Amino acid sequence: AKWTEAALRDRFGERCGFHVGGHTMSLPAFFDYCASNADEQPLYLFDKRFAETSAGGGGAEPGLAADYAVPAYFSADRDLFAKLPGG
Repeated sequence: AKWTEAALRDRFGERCGFHVGGHTMSLPAFFDYCASNADEQPLYLFDKRFAETSAGGGGAEPGLAADYAVPAYFSADRDLFAKLPGG
């Protein structure tokens, strides 16, 4: 399981920051925040450039993109917006 919390902490540590609710945060800091969070509107990790961010600027680590595939549910043939005029 490559995407468990423990595996991601080991793999990336503090070396890259992800976009979290308008802030840049390392994965360990985000996991710590999640573990102690009681916010009514919690921060969430949304980084549309996660593949580039996790690659660490071209180092030997391929980043998360090497492990990621778009789920079938979101495949191009199910994209209803593409079926609209001009889509």
